[in-house]
Amino acid sequence: QAMGWYVPVNGSVTVEGQKAKDLHVQVYKENELITEFTAKKGTFTVDLDLDNTYSLIVSKDGYESKTVQIDTHVPDQLVEYPAYECFMDLEAADKFEHVDPFYLDFPGAIVSWNNELRGFYHSKEYLADIQSKVAMLQAQMVPR
Repeated sequence: QAMGWYVPVNGSVTVEGQKAKDLHVQVYKENELITEFTAKKGTFTVDLDLDNTYSLIVSKDGYESKTVQIDTHVPDQLVEYPAYECFMDLEAADKFEHVDPFYLDFPGAIVSWNNELRGFYHSKEYLADIQSKVAMLQAQMVPR
């Protein structure tokens, strides 16, 4: 549980289903890089100030990076809320070598406060849309 000043984000990253090592994590606040670090064991925690928009970019050599956009606005007077649990799986970059990279530049998820669920959650609609676009890219990769 967080108390009123920041949103904890607990990241857990895998590479092709196995725990990732030596990840590069960048945190942008309103499109300005505010910190970057290495997550040696595939997990990390960052505390994001309330009432801002952040982008977390996770990368590893040889793998396609992933971005998550997080809106940390919460309802007025709300002072306790759960951390956001962020799970990612990175895929080999060469898998996307011969495809149009347009949709790879979009965030993999957009996260914000959900009043109904009383926590930070990704937009299911956005996630379904971006996953369908990436599936189309993967279809381009299949040799004919």
